[in-house]
Amino acid sequence: MERGLVAEAAKAAGVADTDALVAFAQRRAGPLQVRNFMARDFDLEIREELADAANYCVWGILQAQEHGRDPQRLANVLGLVAAAYGALHQ
Repeated sequence: MERGLVAEAAKAAGVADTDALVAFAQRRAGPLQVRNFMARDFDLEIREELADAANYCVWGILQAQEHGRDPQRLANVLGLVAAAYGALHQ
């Protein structure tokens, strides 16, 4: 079910390959069910994870700049994270 939902959403966003994302997500989730599935505030969970991702992008950009590497890839990802966060508030 998760693989299908991810693939459908990715296709709508113009992303063709979701295998790596789904595999990584499944490894992180593990075999157990989600705790308190019906009572969880998943919008809040997503906002928290996106805020973490934004912080990691910023720190990665600063680190790349410090080491003379091109931070553009992380800057692009940071823009996508900001767009995803904004999409939650539409």
